[in-house]
Amino acid sequence: SDQMAFCLDCPGRVVETLSSPPRARVSHGGLGTFLWNPAAITRAVSTAEPLPFEEQHGPIVVGDEVLLCASQDQVVPLQVGHGGWSTRMAHCLGRYGRVATLNNRGDVRLD
Repeated sequence: SDQMAFCLDCPGRVVETLSSPPRARVSHGGLGTFLWNPAAITRAVSTAEPLPFEEQHGPIVVGDEVLLCASQDQVVPLQVGHGGWSTRMAHCLGRYGRVATLNNRGDVRLD
């Protein structure tokens, strides 16, 4: 895809490795998360240092599996300034989701 082509010279973080066939899920921050053939990964560096797209959001990257807080009383105030609270969100509390996007305001969208 065009987005994958744009990521060819961008650093990413391997968030999952898969087999049959061998693939690596690599997060490129706001550019997306893509499955790459391991042969396409030309350099790997093990580091805890944040990549440029991680500096604003901390260690959470696109593709991460996260567990939402189970307490509605704790979560509702956190939603102020981040789209507000919707009662439809209540069924997601205490469940796992996968980070789909991050933005520069600190908003996280899960799938």
